[in-house]
Amino acid sequence: MQTNMFRDCALLTLLTPVCARSGPGTLIYLRILEGLCSSCVYPSLYAVWSKWAPKNNKSALVTVSFSGAYFGTFIIMLLGGVIAADWSLKWIFYLSGISGLVWAVVWFRTTIESPATRQNILVEEVLYIEEGMGKTISQKDTVPWKLIFTSLPVWSIIAAQFGVHWSIYSIFSELPTFLVESLDFPVDTAGLLAVLPWLLLAISVYLTGIISDKLVEKYPILYVRKFIMSIYNDDRALIVIGITIVIGACGPAWASFGVNHLDIGGHYAAVLTGMSNCIGSTPAALMFYTFFAAGELQSWASNSSDEHQRVLNNHVVSQDTSEHTTN
Repeated sequence: MQTNMFRDCALLTLLTPVCARSGPGTLIYLRILEGLCSSCVYPSLYAVWSKWAPKNNKSALVTVSFSGAYFGTFIIMLLGGVIAADWSLKWIFYLSGISGLVWAVVWFRTTIESPATRQNILVEEVLYIEEGMGKTISQKDTVPWKLIFTSLPVWSIIAAQFGVHWSIYSIFSELPTFLVESLDFPVDTAGLLAVLPWLLLAISVYLTGIISDKLVEKYPILYVRKFIMSIYNDDRALIVIGITIVIGACGPAWASFGVNHLDIGGHYAAVLTGMSNCIGSTPAALMFYTFFAAGELQSWASNSSDEHQRVLNNHVVSQDTSEHTTN
């Protein structure tokens, strides 16, 4: 599903110049469709990670996928002005759309839903992933909506995501204008300065994910998530540095609430992500998360029956696994 929706979003991006020439109404409709398509991407990522990410590697795996979005923002903002000046504005959308289609093809050909359906995987890798999942996770088709909507840990994730997105979206929208009109930077210089926060954010997202995993090996998950979240906290050079630091400081939040969906929701992480991303992207958040966040799998996401089959008992195993068993 994720591949299809991202493919559709890339195709819509390619159509942006055509729709822009047709009028503002057509362009607005196109952007709405793009938003609907891209809204499925993050929940789909969590659906994959809920089956592939062991407990001690969740933060690094999730944050490396998130950091890619910010690296993409950095690259397109850095090169967008050059592309528009040397070629034309429409080529920004053409190149973005083409790169999206290429990525969708690669994803479709290489990504597997779960370790049990992967052909080229060692038995040791399967065991590592399986044992790293911790508690047995519910795989029921029905979603316990009432329990999810009344769960304080779920709402703490939503509140944290709202606060982080408020900071990011506000600066993303206003920073270039602020640099030019308030700090009197030339447009080309302002363009270069405006991309710096996104590079720092991409780096900090990934690095704090690695640090978080190291801390989880020694300390309870809940304490680590709350600690990482707490980090998110007339000279124009100092102002630019301060803004860059503020955006970069949003990175640790992704190693906290950004992974917390998997901690408490298991295979329902995709559902929780859809909720938090919907409400959190509409932009006290930190205090709400600090008091009500949880680090353990919630009762509505765990499985007390025998419905869960461990991946090594699945009939679909890899060639490496079969050979190992035979030997």
